[in-house]
Amino acid sequence: MAHLLDRIVDVAVLTLCEPHTLWSATIFRRASSNEKRIRVHVALRSAADAERVVDLLLFHRHRSLTTPVPFFPDVAEMLAVGRPRVAAEKWNGREASPGERSRPWNRLFYELSYDDLKIAVNLDQSAHDLSELLGYFDIATMSAGDS
Repeated sequence: MAHLLDRIVDVAVLTLCEPHTLWSATIFRRASSNEKRIRVHVALRSAADAERVVDLLLFHRHRSLTTPVPFFPDVAEMLAVGRPRVAAEKWNGREASPGERSRPWNRLFYELSYDDLKIAVNLDQSAHDLSELLGYFDIATMSAGDS
């Protein structure tokens, strides 16, 4: 998810700077260690939305620099697509794959189980924020061999 957010920032800022160019980004990655490579293509739906997207990104960036922000990209992504059980796994992690809870900055401010985190933090707001941002983009995922 972090690589996708990086590319979203790139596409939004490039579109804001050069609105007459149709900017897009492509990410190649593995879905998991034993799966084929996939390709994720990201493009802004409308160049007219670039300023709104950059404003949204700057708002969240400023907020994250001035206060601990309860935004957990992997958890928010799963909540945004209606998969709360997977969201809990993304937070708590597994033996072979630590979750977002184990990241040092999250341990500092949010050393909570997923159930306690749901009570202490409005996770629905994180999912809403992510959904709003992603709503400005066309995002296509396909196997790396597809065109």
